Amino acid sequence: MKIVHSKGIIPRKNPLQSGICLLVLLAGAALFCRSFFLDGAWPVTHEMLHPLVRLFEFDHALKGGQFPVRWCDNLSAGYGYPFFNFYPPLSFFIAEIFHRMGANLALSWKLEILFFCWLGALGVYGILRPLAGRFAALIGALVFLFAPYHVMTVYVRGNIPEFTALCLWPLVFWAIHYSLRKLRDWRGALIPVASLVIAALILSHVLTSYMAVGNLLLWTLYCSGIWSRRRKKSAKLSPSKKILVAIAIAAFAAALSAFFWIPAILDLSHCRPFILTDFIRIQDHFVSPWQFVYPQWGWGLSLPGQNDGVSFQLGLAAWVLIVIALARWISGGARRGRSLVAFSLSMLFLHLFLMTPFSKTIWSLVPGSSFMQFPWRLLIPASFWASLVAGMAAGDILRMFKSKKPCFKYGMCGLLLLSPALAVLPYMRPLYFFDQIPLYEAPRLRGIMTNTTADEYLPKWVEKEPEFPSRWNIRLMKNGLATPVEKFSAYHGFIVDTTEPQPAAFDVFWFPGWKVFIDGQEIESKPLYPYGIIEWRTPPGKHNVEIRFTETPLRRSADLASLISLILAVIWLILAGVRSISYSRLRNGQHNH
Repeated sequence: MKIVHSKGIIPRKNPLQSGICLLVLLAGAALFCRSFFLDGAWPVTHEMLHPLVRLFEFDHALKGGQFPVRWCDNLSAGYGYPFFNFYPPLSFFIAEIFHRMGANLALSWKLEILFFCWLGALGVYGILRPLAGRFAALIGALVFLFAPYHVMTVYVRGNIPEFTALCLWPLVFWAIHYSLRKLRDWRGALIPVASLVIAALILSHVLTSYMAVGNLLLWTLYCSGIWSRRRKKSAKLSPSKKILVAIAIAAFAAALSAFFWIPAILDLSHCRPFILTDFIRIQDHFVSPWQFVYPQWGWGLSLPGQNDGVSFQLGLAAWVLIVIALARWISGGARRGRSLVAFSLSMLFLHLFLMTPFSKTIWSLVPGSSFMQFPWRLLIPASFWASLVAGMAAGDILRMFKSKKPCFKYGMCGLLLLSPALAVLPYMRPLYFFDQIPLYEAPRLRGIMTNTTADEYLPKWVEKEPEFPSRWNIRLMKNGLATPVEKFSAYHGFIVDTTEPQPAAFDVFWFPGWKVFIDGQEIESKPLYPYGIIEWRTPPGKHNVEIRFTETPLRRSADLASLISLILAVIWLILAGVRSISYSRLRNGQHNH
């Protein structure tokens, strides 16, 4: 039995059917990742072995006591790199959980991808289920899962943090939608849950989070009903109160993720991020409209002009369902979820337009747009909105064929289910695999330079990179002896014996947070020109010298804000759970009486 609601279809609760849908989505995620697990040790993508190197560094830093992780000891040939001070850590943290459970670096990433594939599809399913029914929601979720851009992100570009973020995108919109529809009072679990999901997006990928801001603002206005001509008297909250709730959720999410984004923004002045915009210019990577429909594929690069080595198609299955949804909406045939179809189509075509050269003027007005690098990254929101349209169109198709013969009806259902995967099946593999991957260890990494695209996070006072890898030695300008005593992540201990005061330097790039302690007392340190390594003055005699990377007052304040917010969220969830259990028992008791 289904209850027809003014906003769509509310399916009767059926745990078995819901469980089957979740298993189908998990099977779809497994099919998406099949090549990862069966065809080779590690895919050859644009990122090559960098994800493994960075996960090794994340694990090394955690084991050494860094939390939150900010500094990578072995990058920049051992001189260090503040990679995780600027790069969101969530995907690495999830992969690290699998690594601590016994998986190697490669398998940890594969399991992380599989997990988020399933979560992303589940988010689309959750949005569509009350509006279009289980089966149509399932089809929309599979259209999202097998979007060509998602395949390209994993199997061609190898950008796992971005893939993590685009899989979290539907969960964020689901959380906002559900919160604004179901929220009765602030004591429930909806506000902290929605805040945690948005914080997870912020902690997964910077540019994806940046794109989400405008989308979420418009989505909030849509969900609040501020544009609706008809207002329901039974609505739990007025549109203005829903907007206030959304603002509270956003503020809570910002506090939860403050430990990352506050230092990432304010410490950027110590680096040279503009190098990245000179290296990759946004005006060279706009997409021609025909590329959205042309079913080419490649494992190359995005190039100026139209001769790109990668595909920017939206997907054949998505386009067919979009055309059906558009035709049904224009003809007035799509009655259920009509507003969602209109909103999603508008958002879809807006993002497609913004990826074309016709939108250059608009991009010039957007703050920080040059750091987007590639306008085709807007395929992240475009694929999401397309999946919602596809799910609603699938619901219309299923209702149209409801009275047909069972063989025809079930055949149509099977075709709708299989078409998203079949359309991209030849693409779900990398061009090559590494047959074997290196066994990483710190000395090996210190012998190579592996940072980011243009070393944009290298401290700006590093005007000349050292010629040889770091040996983590103290350089005394005059006579003296420096003996290593202890070493772990972002910490170096020495015994220094000199006969006279003299300058000393250590083979690590100076960055705010590095401090030098002599016999437990902090002394002034600074970058040594032109190499930018740590310099200080050593007094005569024999001394214990400690060189530590610590949290600055700014970072410590941001850490404290996130910690307090996390504790508040946990307490909030516990109290909401206790209240829900008590309410259920009270209702059951009244029912029994």
